[in-house]
Amino acid sequence: MWTMDLNEIVIWLALAFCGGVFGAAVGGLCAFVFCGVAAVISSVFMLAGQPGAAGAVDSWITWGPLLGPQASFLGGGWAAVYAQYHAGFHNGRDICKPLVGLKRPDVLIVGGLGGVCGAFLTWCFWLIPGYHVQGQVLASTNSVASGIAMAAIIGRLLFGKTGVFGKVDPGVRRWVGNDQKCWLPWQHDSMQIMVLAVTIGFCGAYLTYINVNFHLLLFGVMCILYLFMVLGQPVIAGHHFAICAYFATAATGNVAWGLAFAVLAGYLCEFFAFLFTAHGDSHIDPPTIAITFCCIIQPFLLWAGLMPYAPLTGPTVKENLFSFGHAFMPNGNMNGLIALASVVVLGPLFLKFLRMIPSADEREAKANKGVKYV
Repeated sequence: MWTMDLNEIVIWLALAFCGGVFGAAVGGLCAFVFCGVAAVISSVFMLAGQPGAAGAVDSWITWGPLLGPQASFLGGGWAAVYAQYHAGFHNGRDICKPLVGLKRPDVLIVGGLGGVCGAFLTWCFWLIPGYHVQGQVLASTNSVASGIAMAAIIGRLLFGKTGVFGKVDPGVRRWVGNDQKCWLPWQHDSMQIMVLAVTIGFCGAYLTYINVNFHLLLFGVMCILYLFMVLGQPVIAGHHFAICAYFATAATGNVAWGLAFAVLAGYLCEFFAFLFTAHGDSHIDPPTIAITFCCIIQPFLLWAGLMPYAPLTGPTVKENLFSFGHAFMPNGNMNGLIALASVVVLGPLFLKFLRMIPSADEREAKANKGVKYV
């Protein structure tokens, strides 16, 4: 997939079609659970000193054509919105329910086409030139997350009826929603977002600081938790906290930067949930778009020098494990703490401002109230 060889691309896309069919058959979120299992396996290989085996697992399974979310998860999303309008499925945003029970091969085929689209766009984003930092080339975005986000938007345009940004019901504020128009009601409150982002983000950042070979372990665990969401339980959506914390800490050796990006991902996720998903008829994944934006911001900051590039290469020496200065201010640089303080303050304020914006009906009523009749 990562070369221009035509045969490899064709085979990769054929496998991605199979991955999309699988995601449609078992449900997109259930397929994503298997991505988490693979992430845990690759992390175990990394900790065991087998980076080659870890790379193989990540290339072919975690982010591969069969179980990678750009194929299987995305295919499940395409199939769900198609099934809502063509196969009597109850809700095109429902990525939990397996669709094989509909007994509709066309639904599964649409899932396969979604997998092809997601894999192809992932490859396209991978081709975007990166940043040159200290002799290394840093990807300018996360190609998998970007591919999923773009392909999900395309799926809604192809099969949905609400447009990219959805349709807000009369009297409903876009950024507040209601019981029916809300991404995750149990992860909607601003303080709830902060607590979860800080908790998972700190764990992800510090595990990375302890040993970068923990790799995608916490991300994988958070993905596996979605199995309980498939079973109907309110579960933390936290894989975006974990992976954004991992990326930032691994690149800087600074826990503060990891925690800052985890919190940023939390509030971006809530923003994108109401921009794209809550009022739409298909699932455009908010955590994925949050990861996309974090992975656009991070390499730019590294290139600009605002985030000092000091990649971790292995375990942190024992005497530095519990050093606040070394963990949060390596070499006395306080930019990470400044970034953390900024997102902790500005994130809730930004969300509060959005939720104060009146609905279209409220604005119309206010305008009419000011009209003077002769």
